[in-house]
Amino acid sequence: MNISKYIIFFLFPLTLISAKKDDKYFDIYNSLSTFGRAYEQLNNGYVSDVNPSELIKQSIIGMVSELDPYTRYEENVGETQSDYLSTGYYIGFGFTVDKVNAKNTIVKVIEGYPADKAGLRIGDELISIDSIYVGKLDQDSLRTILVGKSGTKALFRYYRSGNKDTNEVEITRTEVVIKDVPFQRIIKDSIAYIKLDQFSVKADFAFRKALRELEYEGKFNSLIIDLRDNPGGVLQASLRILELFVPENTLLLTTRGKLKENSQDYYSRTIPLYPDLKVAILINDNSASASEIVAGAFQDTDRGVVIGRKSFGKGLVQQTLPLDENSKLRMTIAKYYTPSGRCIQKIDYNIEKNQYDLSSSTLFKTKNGRTVNKEDGISPDKNVNKKDYPEIINNLIKSDIIFNFAVMHTAKYEKSIEDYKLNVEEFDKFLNFLNDEKRYYKFDELKPIEDLSNRKYKDVISSQSQDNLTVLESSLKSDIKKNILENKEQIIDLINEMSTYILKGREYTFFDNIDSDEYIIEAINSLSDKYDTILNANVLNKKEN
Repeated sequence: MNISKYIIFFLFPLTLISAKKDDKYFDIYNSLSTFGRAYEQLNNGYVSDVNPSELIKQSIIGMVSELDPYTRYEENVGETQSDYLSTGYYIGFGFTVDKVNAKNTIVKVIEGYPADKAGLRIGDELISIDSIYVGKLDQDSLRTILVGKSGTKALFRYYRSGNKDTNEVEITRTEVVIKDVPFQRIIKDSIAYIKLDQFSVKADFAFRKALRELEYEGKFNSLIIDLRDNPGGVLQASLRILELFVPENTLLLTTRGKLKENSQDYYSRTIPLYPDLKVAILINDNSASASEIVAGAFQDTDRGVVIGRKSFGKGLVQQTLPLDENSKLRMTIAKYYTPSGRCIQKIDYNIEKNQYDLSSSTLFKTKNGRTVNKEDGISPDKNVNKKDYPEIINNLIKSDIIFNFAVMHTAKYEKSIEDYKLNVEEFDKFLNFLNDEKRYYKFDELKPIEDLSNRKYKDVISSQSQDNLTVLESSLKSDIKKNILENKEQIIDLINEMSTYILKGREYTFFDNIDSDEYIIEAINSLSDKYDTILNANVLNKKEN
């Protein structure tokens, strides 16, 4: 049976055949006809047998790759971020893996879940799962192995720094509930703090619960909402959080798309529970999507002060559409606009630049008349400068040397221990660590030397040049070591901060360093007597004039 004929027939709905030449559908018909002929030729004449479903899948992937990066084809091979944000949980072990030195390394372990109970720690390198080598697998391939039904088991083999042998442990999959709010606390001067990690479908419930727990903890008249590194999530959850603070019938968001149902104006529907609470929103360049909806609404309605750095700039709305039982299409369906009419999308991709825009202006006004710009993201009312480290420290961070040393340093300690921090007298341990396993070559200055010292160049470079390279390498190492010693105290602080994170967890580490957090310091200052001045700057200027 010639399956290509049936595929081609399927691609040509009868409604297209009658399309007129000046009709858009005529172009669609012609394009599908060309696609069908190309497929038929490949199926009939290609030197090897072709897989019809794989060809079609790759065609879809190629098609959506020409659009924006948020429109994509997805196969059902385990929960994606959009899946667990829409349910509030995923089936797994309770850890997060990322590439460190090109190896799949555990970078987060959720307290109380199977991985934590089994003794896995940050820094453990995954070797195999159920006898399948996973050390250098890409994230998608690894996810297909990790996915499974709740209650099923998997055998993990992993390596822990400082141990000669690998370890083996069997762990059971379970339902892992996403913590939208990992922690909250009253920090000082009647100021409450809530960290919001993402906007899952249950984020507004978690946020309300956090507020209730803060009320039990003590009285507060100001609130810091931390949206730093929050990638966004479910639109409706962000709107329900806004309704806790803004007056009823306030415009929160506008969406505009091709279809009528994707063009809506969203207003607050309820009387706010916290109408007079002073609010500061923390954002950075990784605050995106729903985070920007919240920050933009607080800013445009003059309901709160935005602190930090310009946000990511994602002003597009996506919808997930099932294609069949094994695949789905995640598609951009609209642009969104803050209450003042701004679209903060950074890059327009193939979307017509001003399509659906509510105004041609680049300057917009908040409720109190403050000027806000249409630009690549939400610009804060109070800017916090990015922490600038010396270049030598940037090298240590991006090459994972700080992380790897902290993992090695803490491997011998139990999580309950208090005396684990590196002191100045022990700094030689770090210098010795740099000498091991050619770690000096991770520095940008020495990478060309390593390349030239490669065996394949031995016959090309003269012995004199090789000697010169050796002298240059020794000199550069000496300069790097001198630079490291000059920044010893700062490096020790970073090592101890990472060590605290590994042994004590994220919440403990955050509050242990809160007094030096520039965002928190600026938020506390802005929530003082300056608060009304910031939000009413335009009104006050008019009175003075």
